[in-house]
Amino acid sequence: MASFKSSERQSFFDVAIQKLGSPEAAFLLAMENSLSLTDELAPGSSLELPEQWNSKVADYFSKMNVAPATFAESASSQDENIEVIYWSNDLKRQTGVRVSEKQSLFDVAIEKGGSFESVMELAILNGLSITERLTPGQQLELPSVIDNDVVNYYSSKGIVPETTSTESDDSVPVLEGIDYWAIEVDFIVS
Repeated sequence: MASFKSSERQSFFDVAIQKLGSPEAAFLLAMENSLSLTDELAPGSSLELPEQWNSKVADYFSKMNVAPATFAESASSQDENIEVIYWSNDLKRQTGVRVSEKQSLFDVAIEKGGSFESVMELAILNGLSITERLTPGQQLELPSVIDNDVVNYYSSKGIVPETTSTESDDSVPVLEGIDYWAIEVDFIVS
């Protein structure tokens, strides 16, 4: 099993994304090291790393030579070989995108970031919840690109993912008739 020394101001989620390729791996990382997700990592903390969940994302961070660090106000690097990128609400990108009619944050993250994993950065950049309903025409700051192949595919094909329904639950027809009835719900057998 490999080990890793955390950088300044990194959380379990930062290490999980950087080294394991998924924020969900933070739970396994904490358990593997007999720590709680809410424990703060001291700079240089040695962590045992479980198996990677998404090598493509971990390879991206390695290739770009960056280490995400959520708890930051200003950028400073302990290791001169690694550029520490601090994600905070103050971080802004120069380019943005206008949301189309049925897009969710996940749609924008996949289209512009190349992976659903960039939804967290997208939400932080724009001060939104990941489940927040977007308004058509809303301007969003863009996340970092995790997978250029996916971004290029959507761009070259002119595909704009749209998964949010504009219909309310009231407009969904209720199916009636004996084919749709349930015993003890729609009728009682005596």
